[in-house]
Amino acid sequence: MGKRTKFYLGYELNGQYTPLTFLDNKLELIDDKLTAVIDYTTSFDNEAQLRDSITKGAMNVDIPANAKFVYLQATNNPHFPYRKVLGTDHICYSISKSLQSPQVQRDYFTSNKYDEELFEKLYKTILLSKISMSDLRRFYTKEDLQNDTPRRMINIFNKHKNEIGNGNNYIISFVDGVYNEVRHANNVGINNYEYDHDTYNLDYLIERLYDNLTILKDKDKNSRHDPNTGQFLRDDKIMGYLTILISEDMEEKFLKYRDYVEAQTLEYEEKEQHILDDVVYTEAEGHDEEFLTTEDFANYDEDPESVGYKKRKSGI
Repeated sequence: MGKRTKFYLGYELNGQYTPLTFLDNKLELIDDKLTAVIDYTTSFDNEAQLRDSITKGAMNVDIPANAKFVYLQATNNPHFPYRKVLGTDHICYSISKSLQSPQVQRDYFTSNKYDEELFEKLYKTILLSKISMSDLRRFYTKEDLQNDTPRRMINIFNKHKNEIGNGNNYIISFVDGVYNEVRHANNVGINNYEYDHDTYNLDYLIERLYDNLTILKDKDKNSRHDPNTGQFLRDDKIMGYLTILISEDMEEKFLKYRDYVEAQTLEYEEKEQHILDDVVYTEAEGHDEEFLTTEDFANYDEDPESVGYKKRKSGI
């Protein structure tokens, strides 16, 4: 069994990563498992509460004011001993507390089964956990490094996977199949895909991928269970990765929705203002005229006297 990766809550400042050592509310050190670190941050509603708890806690930890919290994982590189988990700045707070549940995670992926971007992120997460990134980076151009999107990483990997250690791992092949099915559904149209009886059961594929990815196996490749509860034992690192992935994806979806609503509201208000301006302008023109002329009524074959209007007097 390989050496377990250690995880920390830390901060980033000027491109440097610093892990934090502090006591929780029970005056105990935070465990260096990723789910334990996430458990701690999800006990707070926001960054201000988290920062206040650490800096004013029993160990009086100093955190520079302009530093930002990050999840860190230890590396085997003495020159770069830590890196950001999944390369993201995202921190999970109390709103994400339920996301460590296997059922919640599985449901999130099946509920968003046609979201290509989500499955690109999942694909990238699996690559980060299953292969050596230094192996993959050998095939990156300067442009690739400057625009390192999940889709670009997937494309580069698939082009060179036979030259990358563990590149043909069955989990990677599994996510590749699911991802391509999601893309196919979007290419043919979701309604067409769902009415095609020859397609795969995408929910079932996603659930199988999820369980194969997260459930621990014994030396005979059988699923491991907790002897006390009978529940499956799941990979702590992967469960933490997926918690962060889903939490960040939910936040991105919320921000996009908020921006959309704000844009729609602004467009509506501009239209309303435009209509109001037209009404005010028309009323102003009417006040300038003061009276309708006989010619105005003649244009509509109306007699001004019959409809109660009098002809404008000369000099007025």
